[in-house]
Amino acid sequence: MLIRHDIPLPVSAVNLIAKNLIHDTLYIRKISIASFSAVLKQQKLIHPKIELKPLPTDNLWLQTDVSVDISNETEFNSTTFIDKPHVGFYCFSNPSLVYDKKLSSMRKTIDDYSQSELLIYEKFSNKEFLNQFLTYLSLEENKGKDKFSAKRFQLWKGLFRNFGSFNIELLLPKISEFVAGTQESAHRCASEIIAGFLRGSKHWGFDEFAKLKSSLEPIIKQVFSNITSETLADWGTCIATIFENRDARRLTWILKIYLDDPLKEGAEILSSFLQASRLYLLHGAVQQQEWRSQKILQQLLNYLEDNHLTHSYQNVRERIGRYDIHCILF
Repeated sequence: MLIRHDIPLPVSAVNLIAKNLIHDTLYIRKISIASFSAVLKQQKLIHPKIELKPLPTDNLWLQTDVSVDISNETEFNSTTFIDKPHVGFYCFSNPSLVYDKKLSSMRKTIDDYSQSELLIYEKFSNKEFLNQFLTYLSLEENKGKDKFSAKRFQLWKGLFRNFGSFNIELLLPKISEFVAGTQESAHRCASEIIAGFLRGSKHWGFDEFAKLKSSLEPIIKQVFSNITSETLADWGTCIATIFENRDARRLTWILKIYLDDPLKEGAEILSSFLQASRLYLLHGAVQQQEWRSQKILQQLLNYLEDNHLTHSYQNVRERIGRYDIHCILF
């Protein structure tokens, strides 16, 4: 664990840590996960920034609008994403720096990898290694006490940030399998990987972004439909983590899923728990957007005021009340 941010860890040590990610002993695996995240942070690229010109005169363009979906490369490349919510709240600093999208989406090729990077790339491209690692991650440690792990999430985020979607074809079948089942620890593992995917994709180019979107959309819909009391907290943390300090214009496709009649009025009968859970997940995403969520809050308020304020279930009414308070505050 004595890893300095400014001194690259020797290749032999990186190999030892990577190998011990699938060690038989839980404690050694935990130390390896934390150490591996530190190694990935050492290898993080510095993304160049440029000055935002011309300086905006308002912040309406930063409002999250689910009717705007970035579905083509031209629109994606021409959109200036600003992830930190404090930027543009009441003014723009002069100068305001943003990432240079032409350069920030560029990553090293395999030929340019260091020995440590090549070792990591090969490890996580190995189907046998990856399946064994996921098997361990999806095991239950302490019944009823396990929760979304920030350290595991940081590992996945660092991996996808540094190497892109290189192993998405290997991971997606396992994620789908986890989400389709009812095992709490498997859902937790899936939530950590999905959060890592979406947080680590901050500097991906359009092709990788579109591929990830089309792959995760059906999985997120499935989660939204079969969430349980045991997995609710983990998925809530996952969604809040995804939207924290992120420009939601990249993620409107997730909000569309959540805003698509979450209470299913007149469509199908959902349990009160599932209805309240859907509102809980949506709230977790919206509140991370702070002042940028006004359009969504207005749309949601109109939806809830339409025959839902007198909902027959108390837990759903209480959840609706949280939205009303949020709308008043913003």
